[in-house]
Amino acid sequence: SSPASARKVLCRKSMAPMERSSVSIAYGAHSRVDPRPVSDKAFVTESVKTVHHYLIKKGYPHPVTQKTIFRPSTRDFNNIMEFLMRRILPAFNNGSMEFEDEVVTSFKFLGYGFPISKTGLASVGVPHTWPPILSAITWLVGLLEYEEKAQASKEQDNEPEAIDELALEKFFFEYLGHAYFAYMTQDREELDSLKTGLRSVFDEKIECISSIAEVNADINMALEDEVKEIESKSNTLPEACEKLENLLTKLSQAHQDLDRDASVVLTPSKSPLLRSCKKATPGKSPMDNYDISDRDGSDSDESDSEDETVPRKRVPEWSRHANLSAAIEKQYSGKDIIDPDSIFPPEVQTCNLQDIFQQKKVKYTRRTSSGNWTQDKITTMEKLVYKRNMGFSK
Repeated sequence: SSPASARKVLCRKSMAPMERSSVSIAYGAHSRVDPRPVSDKAFVTESVKTVHHYLIKKGYPHPVTQKTIFRPSTRDFNNIMEFLMRRILPAFNNGSMEFEDEVVTSFKFLGYGFPISKTGLASVGVPHTWPPILSAITWLVGLLEYEEKAQASKEQDNEPEAIDELALEKFFFEYLGHAYFAYMTQDREELDSLKTGLRSVFDEKIECISSIAEVNADINMALEDEVKEIESKSNTLPEACEKLENLLTKLSQAHQDLDRDASVVLTPSKSPLLRSCKKATPGKSPMDNYDISDRDGSDSDESDSEDETVPRKRVPEWSRHANLSAAIEKQYSGKDIIDPDSIFPPEVQTCNLQDIFQQKKVKYTRRTSSGNWTQDKITTMEKLVYKRNMGFSK
């Protein structure tokens, strides 16, 4: 190799590999006994996983599972072989020969070193004939993966990259060999040419390093600017924390004031507005009411039956389905939406059992954890949010 040719490869990841064919041909390779434990259960299981993973990864167009590969039908085997072989031999199974003969010929062409029985190919999936064929398929998958990786590596080598140290070292030792030969033969012109080539290669190396150094310097400068910006912002962090603490204190005080004002407004005895609105309800016609009669107090089955001698109660018109649905719709939609708080009094703040049962007992006034509702009560803020969401307050 000359310095001129060496300079062409020094800006690549590695020295250019020797050209080779994409398939290693070993037609008529010597057959020998397979040293692999092809019938071992663990070996068979691993082979099945390898083939199944490759088929799924490469987009095998037919349904396939590990169970399918472990005991394939003839059609499954033919589809798998055709898919794999055509990735490396596109003309496989073009109808020029019997399928079993073409499988044997193709494996021999690719350099598979162990015999493949055509009898086994005719009865795939049989426990005593399938493991050797599965081993051959596993070998074919390994060959395909090797070729794909080699092709990818070759394409990567064709991309210009930074000078590799090993390539530079290899070139330098080649230079020493050529230079020593030129010195011993007194070939002054060749020696000067080699020195010029060496200087050119090292100048190119220095240029590459300088470019990388400039890029790194720009990155370093940008990082320094970011650090300075972060440091400048960190100086204002304590002040921001203090402002946030003050705002939280004011917010807490505002909530307390709001709760206090709301308790005055919502309590009838303290609110002049509610007291002034407390008017007598105009009398209703008896026909508008529906009295719920008390039971007779008997739990017998006879009391549950209706007494036909008692006249049926009249159902008010407002409680019938059509009128009731219209009233409910009016209350919850449209411009006439009604706030329930304008009809019903505020929620009960306490539950006095002595007033309810008209008797005094110690257990009525005792408050255990189940009777302490302080933490579960609705807050004033929740009430205001509810009214706003329902459209009761603008």
